[in-house]
Amino acid sequence: MITTPIQRALIDASQNIGCIAEMNGQATHALAARIAASGKALEDLTVGELLSLMGSTVQPGEDAVSG
Repeated sequence: MITTPIQRALIDASQNIGCIAEMNGQATHALAARIAASGKALEDLTVGELLSLMGSTVQPGEDAVSG
């Protein structure tokens, strides 16, 4: 059972990041390009930075799998 807003945010973030595996090749290529353009290595990005980059790759309501 989720009891705090932080727990909810943690679960939401992990689900969003997990969606990367379901993205099509074009979407993952675009995300990889945005990460490269950020000037940071993937492992150096914060969760918020990664989610922000993901949000600019797949717009809300857009199917991450079919683009």
